Formats: sequence, C-alpha cells, structure tokens
Amino acid sequence: MIKRNQYANAWANIVAIIMFFLTFFTAYFFAQFPLTTSFIKATVTLLVSMIVAKIIVFVWNNSMPSDDWRLLVKGAPDLPKRADLLISETDNGELENN
Repeated sequence: MIKRNQYANAWANIVAIIMFFLTFFTAYFFAQFPLTTSFIKATVTLLVSMIVAKIIVFVWNNSMPSDDWRLLVKGAPDLPKRADLLISETDNGELENN
C-alpha cells in the first residue's frame, strides 16, 4: 500500500516538474530568452516550486487524521447491510422457494 507521505510527495514532485517545463518553454519560445537563461529560470522555478509544494504537503499531512486519509484514498469500507446479516442462508433459501 502506498503510504500517505509517498503519495503526497509524488504529487508534489509531479507539480514541480510540470512547473519546470512550463517555465522553460514559456521563457524560451514566447519570451525569446536565450537557452541558458531559460534553463536557469526554469531551474529556479523548479527549486522554489518543490519547496512550496513540500510545505503544502507537510501542512496537509498534519491537518488530516490517518483514518480520514484512508477513507479518502480507499473509499468507504464495503460493509454488509443489516438486513443481510439478519437473514441466514437457510432462511434465504426458504424465502426463495415460497
């Protein structure tokens, strides 16, 4: 099972990498900066977005209890209905035959 910290850190890294490429291609193609300047700007953006994302993940991890996290990731548990628990297998077979 993926742990909460691994899952959140993976998303933080994905967002940081997307910010890197977005900044690089925007600076290089639209703003017409030189290649090295665009790469440096993108690298700075990558570092800053990783730091900000890690801070957001830390705050988010500490704001949610573990039980709520499991409920959010895995969904509600599949519990049998009360009516199913009250009817036994023999009673269920007798009801279908009548």
